[in-house]
Amino acid sequence: MQPVMVQFDENSQPGFEIERLDNGQMVTYLPGAPDLWSGSVVYFHADRVKKLELSASEAINNVRRLGRGSQAFQKEL
Repeated sequence: MQPVMVQFDENSQPGFEIERLDNGQMVTYLPGAPDLWSGSVVYFHADRVKKLELSASEAINNVRRLGRGSQAFQKEL
């Protein structure tokens, strides 16, 4: 799972790219916090999704910590 940041209107949320579809959309899993298994599968157009240069475990740990430590990858946001 590739960590991504999904852009909404005035905010963004970390998630994971699951798959890219032929129509330009990305299947994205938006995890709940702190329980990663309570999330949503959402389809976004690829221009709203930015790949993060983080490992999956770094992104997972950040969500589990409710976003604490995000300063470490602020340049990605």
